[in-house]
Amino acid sequence: MNTARDPLSDEMQRVDETSELYHTEAGALNRDIAGYYNLQAVLRHGEKLGLARADAIMMGIGDGAVCLGLAPHVARLTIVEGSATLTRDFRAMAPENATAVHALFEEFTPAQPVDVVIATHVLEHVDHPVEVMKQVRQWLKPGGLVFVTVPHSGSLHRRIGVKMGMLPAINALNGQDIRVGHRRVYSIPELEADIKSAGFTVEKLSGFMIKLVSQAQMKGWPRELLDGIFEMSLEADPGLCSNLFAICRK
Repeated sequence: MNTARDPLSDEMQRVDETSELYHTEAGALNRDIAGYYNLQAVLRHGEKLGLARADAIMMGIGDGAVCLGLAPHVARLTIVEGSATLTRDFRAMAPENATAVHALFEEFTPAQPVDVVIATHVLEHVDHPVEVMKQVRQWLKPGGLVFVTVPHSGSLHRRIGVKMGMLPAINALNGQDIRVGHRRVYSIPELEADIKSAGFTVEKLSGFMIKLVSQAQMKGWPRELLDGIFEMSLEADPGLCSNLFAICRK
């Protein structure tokens, strides 16, 4: 009898388990800060990405903030999500131009190539990020674009954590990373290397948001303060930022 486990089935189970976070208080906070400013980072580059006329794919539903916020800015949006629960919940509130597909990225193929793919906080979750990006490359039309965001290992709050003895190294996974299913955090050279290894050209690589403390410790901070931090971060050295973003062309 063959008792070998199917790695894709294991991965789908893992995705379902980690998706439970989004229904907790911590998940709501993640939506209000991480989700909101990931969306702002995408929209800030909307003209460059050609969003207004784009047939787009969004990788993952997560807390839904980016999907729901992005849909009004694109012609058509297909969301690929490995969690059956998140897919079902999103379908109940999906805008008319958005469709949610329950599938792992590794096994998904669109009906036709698209203009742009949005991958906000995806690569830190998947087992083989370069292989996933190679798959994404097949989803795109010639010259198509991918907008990628990832957590930055060099973030100020991680550096402070090391100085305080709370992290052994800036790229070590903390408790929150493990709860949300992160397998890695990225330095700037690591992100650039993975993108290029998948066959993309990096058109822009920078950062956004600055954190001196953990996201949990930012609970209750006024939106005006968070907006000011976001705006300032776009002008700052990306080496200080808590998130990295890259615009990649096929």
